[in-house]
Amino acid sequence: MVYRRMFWVIIWAITAMLCNGYAETASQQPLFSTLSARAFYEIAQEMYTDEYANDAEIEQAIVFLEAAVKLDPRPDYIYEAILIAASRITGPNDTDKIYQAFRNYLKTKVDLEVTRKTVQQLLANKNSRMEREKVLEKLLRITAGKNDELSSQLATQLGILAAERADFENAKNYLARAYSRNPYNPMAFRGLRDVYESIDQEVNPYVHARHLRFAMSHDPLDINVSMAFARYAESMAMNDIAADAYEYSARLFIYLKPEEPLASSIYTPWAIASYNTKNGWKTCMEIADWLRSAGNIDLVIEALAGRAAIKAKRIDEGQKILVEAAKKADEQLKPDVIALDVTPIELAWFHCFGLEDTKKALVWANRAYSDDAKSPHVKAILAYCLVLGTADDQSRQVLLQSAREMLAGENGKPLYETNQIAALAMGLVMRDEGNPNGATELFKSAISMDPMSLAAERAAELLDEMNIEYEKLEPPQELIEKFRKDFGGNIVPAFTGIQDIVGLQFTLDTSSLSYGHSFDGNLKITNKRSEPLGFSDESMFKGYIRIDAEISDDISVKIPKLISKRIRPTTVWEQNQQTNILLRLNTGMLRRLLIAYPQASLNIEFTLYFDPIVTATGKITNRIDKLEPLKAKFARPGAEITRRSLMRSQKMIAKGQFKQKIRAGQLFAGLLLEQDIQKKIKLPYQAVKVDRALLVRAVKRSLADDNWSVGIQMMSTLMNFTPPFDYDIIHGVSGKLNSPQWPVRLLAVYFLDKAQGENFKSVLDWTRQNETSEIVRKMITALGGTEKTPVPIYDPDN
Repeated sequence: MVYRRMFWVIIWAITAMLCNGYAETASQQPLFSTLSARAFYEIAQEMYTDEYANDAEIEQAIVFLEAAVKLDPRPDYIYEAILIAASRITGPNDTDKIYQAFRNYLKTKVDLEVTRKTVQQLLANKNSRMEREKVLEKLLRITAGKNDELSSQLATQLGILAAERADFENAKNYLARAYSRNPYNPMAFRGLRDVYESIDQEVNPYVHARHLRFAMSHDPLDINVSMAFARYAESMAMNDIAADAYEYSARLFIYLKPEEPLASSIYTPWAIASYNTKNGWKTCMEIADWLRSAGNIDLVIEALAGRAAIKAKRIDEGQKILVEAAKKADEQLKPDVIALDVTPIELAWFHCFGLEDTKKALVWANRAYSDDAKSPHVKAILAYCLVLGTADDQSRQVLLQSAREMLAGENGKPLYETNQIAALAMGLVMRDEGNPNGATELFKSAISMDPMSLAAERAAELLDEMNIEYEKLEPPQELIEKFRKDFGGNIVPAFTGIQDIVGLQFTLDTSSLSYGHSFDGNLKITNKRSEPLGFSDESMFKGYIRIDAEISDDISVKIPKLISKRIRPTTVWEQNQQTNILLRLNTGMLRRLLIAYPQASLNIEFTLYFDPIVTATGKITNRIDKLEPLKAKFARPGAEITRRSLMRSQKMIAKGQFKQKIRAGQLFAGLLLEQDIQKKIKLPYQAVKVDRALLVRAVKRSLADDNWSVGIQMMSTLMNFTPPFDYDIIHGVSGKLNSPQWPVRLLAVYFLDKAQGENFKSVLDWTRQNETSEIVRKMITALGGTEKTPVPIYDPDN
């Protein structure tokens, strides 16, 4: 019976609407309302962020967003919301609408995660590579000159598509353009490198090296990145740079894993690179001292420290290091001692290239050979020891023949073709056998296999003894000068912990607020270092944000993932630059709770996680564990309900200023909702019960306010109710179908559809046929009203 009465109320409202004639003429001024635009945005946000929302609900959200733009086209977050919502639609989309929102969005600070989803959506329904290329080309034209980072991403995708169809020239042009626009774009570099490989060319070494160095800037806490740059610098004979990068990696490892010993894969190349620098002997000795202090012995490091001291004319000091290292190693390899750090083959190598004691080298090489006669490394060192030995001519020939047999390898592939020490040994065999040309080639081959090693240094000495000129690997000075120009004197940055890299501050725009007031959060990110800072898949920060809320005091509720999103600002911040990211916290379950319990005193604490992960124990924490989750909180005292306060609120509804009317109306609506909840559960706090008829009258009066924007705010508040509604409220909203303002009719149609369900569906078609506002008709269609398709005068397909 109640629903039947409501149905006729709605029919009455529509009839009155038609009789009165509210058609918007061309002379009517466009409506403008910041508060109403914000209300439509907030309604839409609740809809499109719901993970269970279907396409129809998202279409309705988009209509609300389009309405928000008509009421206030200035806020950039509305265009962003349109793109986010459209990207969630699984079926066909209105591409013209997306392109227009995309154009408007480019006028603001762009979030690359939003544009990524937009591009993905536009490409999703394209069935051919040609169609996808056309979409990307159009987007690239729209983006030209407006956002380099986004242009770089679009050009990268075009380059990859061109490479897939073997159009390498266009692929190279697109990818080079992408990389020049954004040198922090790793996908552009990798695509460019792959294209060059396809045409048997190589990327310019400086471009390659700079890419690796930029990667260090982008993620200063990724040891794989710093090690990759160190290894490439070493391969280019830029030993000073390599040594600094290896040192950076070592300090980073200790910072990240203070409980673990530093890996030899880091400190050994660090020592080798240092050995090949002018003053690196100090570093070599420091590394050796550091290992000894930890109770370890590493013969490679001891050899480098000793030889470096000798090379620096500190001969006695270097010799002492080598002798003491050999003594300690010998003690570990006594028959009654279980060796932990040293093996016979390591000691043999040490006596070959460190202490240079041929007799002891041969003893340990033979012992290693008896333990593992099949090891290529053991064979190479034993062969080298044999040819170093002194003997008469006849015995010498036997030794050389034995060395040859060991270096012959297996399956017809000589060992000296792949093993540096084997090449060095075979070169000595050929030299002694009177084949200087063969010896020369093998010594050069040994150098090329590992130019920075002690074995390579020995091969170079042998070539010098033979007065043979050879091409030495020299550091590319021109490239180094370019590095200094791009990155300053210290090409490799000094290592700093996360606290000295970035500053994160999470604040609220209030510490206490009364019922009905909104609030926002702000995340301030400050770059503290001289290196640039940005967000991407391969940077230190990926940009994922999670905010949990916990409510306490009169109500105890935990809200996980109040906000869970990704942000990727396109701006790369230089030193001391910062960005502020607005966080709309008054959303979801928290928003509904704050509206539904006006008399409850609440404390709300927010916890913000940056790139959150779940640990093995189920704990939520930041991916960078040295960054503590950020906290912010505020208090919301309960509304004090007295006869006097209710009279004052009623007076505000009648004669108050615009915002006072809204606050008072929202309070009465909240008290009404609180009563509905109280009928179902016992409230955990004392709530003053107000006469329901008084509350309903106040809400209805608010809905009927002369200022149409007040009615918008009231209806948006009532959206938090669960049907069924009081008859008088439905009556009040139904009257809004008679409003001359299209925003009011838009929200009234949506509200009544949600409140009445199937009972309202039969009214939608009738309403749509007589509605003059295009955007209201869009909403009716999205809600299920029939879309009348006009019949064309001429149809070329029929």
